[in-house]
Amino acid sequence: MNNRFKWIIVIILFLPLAANASGNLVKKKFQWHQTHFGMKLGINNLGSARVNGEKYETRVGISGGFYFDFVVSDYLFWGVMIDFQDIQFFEEREAMVNLSLGLKPVYYRKRAKIAYKPGIAIGLADLGHIGDLKRTQYLTLKGSFEMVFFTESKYIFFGEAAIWGAPKCFNEEYDITLGPFLQVRVGIMFLN
Repeated sequence: MNNRFKWIIVIILFLPLAANASGNLVKKKFQWHQTHFGMKLGINNLGSARVNGEKYETRVGISGGFYFDFVVSDYLFWGVMIDFQDIQFFEEREAMVNLSLGLKPVYYRKRAKIAYKPGIAIGLADLGHIGDLKRTQYLTLKGSFEMVFFTESKYIFFGEAAIWGAPKCFNEEYDITLGPFLQVRVGIMFLN
């Protein structure tokens, strides 16, 4: 991973520390609900793939997913995420399914109905047959930043920007790494 992507991840994770972490009414409403379920959709694959050290550019694809966040404390959630990625390289496209676990601290903006949720996650992904590569499983890492916009109902809207990649594959024939990729998605969250 080059230095530019490392700095982007640092900024994503620590930018909210500059915000004022209060906003009691918003915080209470968010925390009354011990679990949050969300769906998101956007674009993915702004990056490259490497197979045995040779670099292949990827094309922009669709990315969607579901997640469940669980309240740990006033300012911390842990979550389970299921993402579906449209991976395109070798002039072919294939679906990737990624199951991951992550931590998301939350920061509430003072006197505004906005919260910031940076996050880190680790997961296991499965990518079907693409080019000469057979079905392969990958270890995935992700750094994300969500901006949450509260409404007066149980439906909350958010935007997400993330950097993710698959630095390790479990393929005995090839050494494959994916990313780092930029991912931008929007979504809706349901408070349970």
